[in-house]
This record gives sequence, structure tokens and C-alpha cells, in this order.
Amino acid sequence: VSVRQVSAQISAQISAQISVQMPKEARLSMRNVYVRYDQGDDPQGPHALQDIDLDIDQGSTTVLLGRTGAGKTSLMLLATGLIPHSVGRMKGHVEIFGYDTRQAPLSLLGRIARIVLTSAVQGLVGLTVRDELMISLRASRLQGAETQAAMLAALKSVGLDERFLGRLTLGLSGGEMQRVALASAIVAKPSLLVLDDVAMQLDPRGKRDVVAAVHTLLEAHITRVISDAQVSLLEAIGNRFILLSDGQVDSAQAGLSDEAIQSAGLRLPQMRSLNQALNLPPSTSVEAAIEVWRRRYGDVQIPVRPELIDKRPVIVDVAGLTYTYPNGPTAVKGVDLELYAGEFIAILGANGSGKSTLALLLAGGMAPSSGAINIDGQVFDRRKHRGYIGYVFQEPGNQMVTMRVAEELGFGPSNLGWEKEKTKRNVARELERFGLSPDAVPLHLAPAAARKVAIAATLTMDPQVVILDEPTNNLDVDDVTQLMEHLRTLRDEGKTVSLITHDMDEALAYAERLIVMAGGKILIDGPTRQVVKHPETLAQSDVVVPPVVEISAAVWPQVPPAVTVDELLSRVVEPAIKK
Repeated sequence: VSVRQVSAQISAQISAQISVQMPKEARLSMRNVYVRYDQGDDPQGPHALQDIDLDIDQGSTTVLLGRTGAGKTSLMLLATGLIPHSVGRMKGHVEIFGYDTRQAPLSLLGRIARIVLTSAVQGLVGLTVRDELMISLRASRLQGAETQAAMLAALKSVGLDERFLGRLTLGLSGGEMQRVALASAIVAKPSLLVLDDVAMQLDPRGKRDVVAAVHTLLEAHITRVISDAQVSLLEAIGNRFILLSDGQVDSAQAGLSDEAIQSAGLRLPQMRSLNQALNLPPSTSVEAAIEVWRRRYGDVQIPVRPELIDKRPVIVDVAGLTYTYPNGPTAVKGVDLELYAGEFIAILGANGSGKSTLALLLAGGMAPSSGAINIDGQVFDRRKHRGYIGYVFQEPGNQMVTMRVAEELGFGPSNLGWEKEKTKRNVARELERFGLSPDAVPLHLAPAAARKVAIAATLTMDPQVVILDEPTNNLDVDDVTQLMEHLRTLRDEGKTVSLITHDMDEALAYAERLIVMAGGKILIDGPTRQVVKHPETLAQSDVVVPPVVEISAAVWPQVPPAVTVDELLSRVVEPAIKK
């Protein structure tokens, strides 16, 4: 489902000036529902949802699980009335607290139910944060100081404060936009709040704020329907878990089992894997696990392997790089940085720490306020070095410019002046690599497929350095593994790969170097196993060392810590029982 297709309708919802409507019934109900989208040349194509029979009680928190394409977003659009009013066609019967979605106007349904989408930027309509919140408050009866208090309370619930009221919404980082979108929904006080992977772009603190905000909604008897890729967040929020598969309800359960997690294409949390492998209770904490590991395995001798110093050439040299947004903050402050040929880097840091701005500067998307960028010993020239550094946006829609996937992949090479045959070969290579349909319309694709197109379109230009901003958003665990192996292959071919991510598991599994930013500066930069030995420093940018590193460092402090579950288990557990 294209987020752009529903953004205008969302705008209409939240600006509707109508009186508050109280629910007529205490549940959201769906009966024998089928959903299909009119896309491509086949209006009778497969159903996105089929044979849906579901009741969601008022005041509950329902978590939707499922792999990419399982139907989670479609069910959320159905639950808010955007299907069939905005996108899609449906058969069957849906009532939102007693209001038939086929008969009730969208303005009424939009007052009862609010949705926050994965791509926050597509749903924000206010020029400033204050404007955005005021639009949501138009239907309320609050005035003057009451309005100001309501806005500040909503911002506080998502970890922001009054300093953000005057900020331009499009000048915020992706994570900050997501928080504002959530605050905008909360301040409207809907009866039903639907959150579609809203924590995906948030740092650890942001995820904690989402949990706190949802618990606040629980106290207000607001019904929540949620999806997310982080199991610990879902466990902290949900009291009912619905697994979708191929557009159908596969199962519904009160708890989140390991089987459901794996069926949904989610990553099993580290502590679940470790406790399961060592036959410890599932709820065993990190602290308790460390004591068990010390007793059982503290005497195991781990060989110390000397770290090899690989002297690779410097290909990008940055000195004193600074950037201040027009009428906005200084996002990058005097950064010095060297990138080497053929390395795999992860750039970490809290929302708003300057990661994406630094990446855009390196890729030539913006000119620095001061400082210098050198490419292969030469001063960076936008024309001469076009395509040398490729950047994949956090929001795939920001780089879509054509109406056909094959054209999208060929757009960059064509603009670089490549010969048609070379462009054709590279387009075919990336179509095959990502399993893309050449004739699909990019803006009609689901978020996961759109993200693959954005990555493929960058790789067709054969950049020497590729920077990917949160590239695994919207992807299930199998898609993530496949993508990361593709990127590892690029690294092995001598290209420099850099991920901007909040996913520490992902960063530690693949990156040999970590760069951590805070307040527009580089807080720490070095080999992965060295950087993770400084949790206090990392905490300054809200980067959290995962349990596997904590356990390894506590049990064997004399050797570099293990950074993945498999690596830690390989020290003490027979391969036959490793997870």
C-alpha cells in the first residue's frame, strides 16, 4: 500500500471540525472481510486480506504479527476506515465501535480512530510541530492555556518538550518526526489508536517512550492496535497477539511464544536464545544469567587472538565538517573522519545526533557550512565525483522519480552518462539480486518492496562507498539476512559499506567498525570489539550494549567480547544444541 495514497485522507481526518463522537459499542468488529487493491493490469488479483473475522475489545492492546506482505498494514487501514474510503476495495462488514465503515463519513471515523504510519514524514501536514498538533486539536473544545497544556503533555509523552513546538517538521530527523506524528495522534484523544511499526526509526530511548505512551493510553481506556519488529517492545505492550499469514488470521494468543515470533519473521531476543540454549528459565535476567555463566563456564579458557591491523587506503577524508540548517540547529559540528576501502561500518547514535546529515554531506546531497571533504586525495567536486558515494534514504519515497521499477534502477546510471548496455546489465543484476519485478510501479509498492527498489537503484550506479540509512526497516528477518549478505559481498569486492542503524544486533553481526555520534560530533570511533567495551561512553548517545556482550565481558574480561549469540554459544555449547 502506498503511504502517499493515504496521506491526503489522513490530513482530512485530523482537520475535521466535528463534535466528539462516543463509541456506540465496546468493540471493533470485522466479519467475513476481503480486501483487494486496484493495481497493475489485473483488477482481480490476489486478495490482500481474506476471510477476516475478528473482534477487538475497547481498551485492549492487540499486536499484529506477520512476515512482509502478511497483511498487517492492510488490516490497520481497514480498522480505521481508510479502507474502503481512501484505498482498496472490500467485501464484508467492519464496524468501529458501532459505526459501519462503509456508511459513516471518513471525517467521523477519523475522529474516532487515528493511525500513525511507518513513514511519519508522509503523514505530517503541519509546517511546524505546533501547527501539526493544532491541526489535531481543531475538533476539541480546548482554548488558550488548555491547548498549550495539551500539546506539551502530548510531546512529553513521547519524550519531547516545548523547544520542539517552533521546529519545522521537515527539518526534524526521522526519529523526531515519528515522535511528533505519535504526539499528534495522542493529543487528538481518539477512541482507537493504530500504530504501524512506529518505533522502527526510534533510538532505544524513543522505544521506551513509546511503551510509556501506550501504557498512558491504557489508563485512558484507548484501544490500541500495534505492529512492530522489536519483540521486547511488543511484549511490554500487548495483551493479545494475532499472527497473520497470506492475508489470513493464522492464530490468536494471549502470550508471545517463540514459535509465533519465528513464524512472524521476527528476530528472537538474545536472552530468549541464550536461556533456551542453556535450559534456563525464559525470564532469566542478564544479571542472573551472568552468575550462572560464571559458575558453569568461568574456567573455560578462551584463546586470545591478536587483532590484525589491515592497512587499507583512505578513500574519503573529512576535516572539520560542519553543517547548520537554515533557521535550524547545527546538526554536524567539526567532524573529522576517514573512510577506508573495503570496510563495513555501522554509524550509531540517538535520534537527532547528526547521522543522516553527515551521510547527506558525504554523498553531496548538501554543501557543508564549513570544513572539507576529500575523495581519493582530491577536493570533493559534485560533478566530478557524482556516483562515487551512494546514499539510500531512510524514506524510500524520497528518491523515487519514475513510474516503473526498471526505469527507476536505470535512472541514476543514465544521468551519469553511462552507455545503454552497461546500464542494462547493472539493472538486470540488481533486479535479480532483489527479486524485483521490472514493470511494477515504485510508488504502488508496499514499504518493504519500495525499500528494496531504493537500495537496488543506488547499487546500479556501482558506488565505491554506499551509505544506507536504516535499510532494514520494514523487512522481516529473512529479508534482512539476505540484504546483509548482499552488502557483505559488496564489501568483499572492495567497496565501503556503511549502515546508519539503531539495531545493535545487526550492527555487531556485520560491522567491523563502529562510529557513534552524539550532538553532531563523533563520540567514539573504532573496531567493533573495542568500542563495545565502553558501555558508559555509548550510553551518552543512548546506544545500549546487548546482553551477549555484557555476559561475555563479565565472564571472560581478559579477551575481546563475543558480539553475537552464535559466537558466545560457540565458546561453551556443543554445536548440536546451539540455536
